[in-house]
Amino acid sequence: MNKSIWYEGVKLNKTKQLTKDIKTDILIIGGGITGVSIAYHLKNSPYKICLVDKGTIGCSTTSKSTGKLTFLQSDIYNKIANIYNEDIALKYLKSQRHALNIIKQIIEDNNIDCDFTPTKSIVFTIKKINSLKKQYKFLKQNINIKEVDFNKYNSKYAIQVNDTYLINPLKYVNELKKILLENHIDIYEDTQIIKYTKKNNNYICKTRNNTITAKIIIIANHYPWFIKPSFIPLKSYNEKSTIVAYKNEDIKDISGINIDSETISFRPYKDYFIYLNDTHKICDNDKMNVDTFKHSLCAPKINYIWSNHDLITMDYMPLIGKVEDNMYLATGYNTWGLTNGSLAGKIISDIILNNKNEYIDLFNPKRPLNLSSLKNILSNIGYNIKAYLKEKKNIKHKYQNNQKVAIYTDDQGIKHKVKSRCPHLKCELTFNKKDNTWDCPCHGSRFDINGKCILGPSTKDITIDKE
Repeated sequence: MNKSIWYEGVKLNKTKQLTKDIKTDILIIGGGITGVSIAYHLKNSPYKICLVDKGTIGCSTTSKSTGKLTFLQSDIYNKIANIYNEDIALKYLKSQRHALNIIKQIIEDNNIDCDFTPTKSIVFTIKKINSLKKQYKFLKQNINIKEVDFNKYNSKYAIQVNDTYLINPLKYVNELKKILLENHIDIYEDTQIIKYTKKNNNYICKTRNNTITAKIIIIANHYPWFIKPSFIPLKSYNEKSTIVAYKNEDIKDISGINIDSETISFRPYKDYFIYLNDTHKICDNDKMNVDTFKHSLCAPKINYIWSNHDLITMDYMPLIGKVEDNMYLATGYNTWGLTNGSLAGKIISDIILNNKNEYIDLFNPKRPLNLSSLKNILSNIGYNIKAYLKEKKNIKHKYQNNQKVAIYTDDQGIKHKVKSRCPHLKCELTFNKKDNTWDCPCHGSRFDINGKCILGPSTKDITIDKE
């Protein structure tokens, strides 16, 4: 129940863990759609390439998505135009359509079986009719789009495009992994990079037991573990959603999302219906569980339920590109990771290979922040401070061996003790009873019930030090 539907029928062949010190030209850190896409576009280059993932390739954020490939992305064009202007919003639109073509071409060139299916996409609203009409007017000037009747979820107004797709993201990434191995790219799983240093124009990247020396490093995981040089904590915040899949064939040929404060996103998959809801910042309480979904959807049985984390940037555009000499970053996809992760693969590979790419400046991680972005930053800082001070009722704190300890007592009366603060930036942790995890409200690190780190940016556990 805690794994996504994308694992159904997918055979994951694990690669080995790094057990020795190695040298490489390019080290890609993170094996989701971004990391494998970058490696794919570099596979015929003269560089020696190494790709590492702390778990299994494709099994982190990518495997938790809804698997939609669309440029009709809620009200993102309104948001970008409000912060910048319509020209920038139009460039973002063009980039997303280009990303779809990249994925489609890769699938065709390699005959990849990943349930790639053309579909119609809609955006609808319950309350924000004028806002969605504004976005429709902008899009109408640039693409084929139409207003449609959509009578589900209390929709009052909806717009639709036709040239979008659905995919099984785990199948896709798993097939790219096979292609990379066939092209002699080194892949190490269960290999976590915990820190790096720079020496003699090389990056020395340390795992728990070994080092990888690389001329170029690419940070392609969900959230970089370092603060400088990219200052991601100031430029973004983490958002969490709950997703379910259940047997239902009522909606077969359309996917959609709304623009209202309570997010609703859906798509079909074979004889299942996939539905996303309960979107909120990390420190807010989860509202949904199996029973509430069954009731709200009138579903007799929920077959799968899982949650995903998305990094939302303050200007609603991803951070893709160079952050310092021979270091590249790709993150902050604002819930649209499949298109932007694929786009990042082409952008970063083009930078390294000195090819032209019209989106390099658009998504530059070092782009200046304007006043509207700064307002979002200040609002988020205030939100995180509030979360830091917030105590959860089911958590007790005490000092043990000169360290602050958080204690959660489960339904069987067993006490689970961990360090109470996230190792990343020392934010106070909260306990997520639904997932049995300790969550950092500030930047999204997650730890299992006994303190083992399962999601960054933290690279350290919160287990209690022995006396």
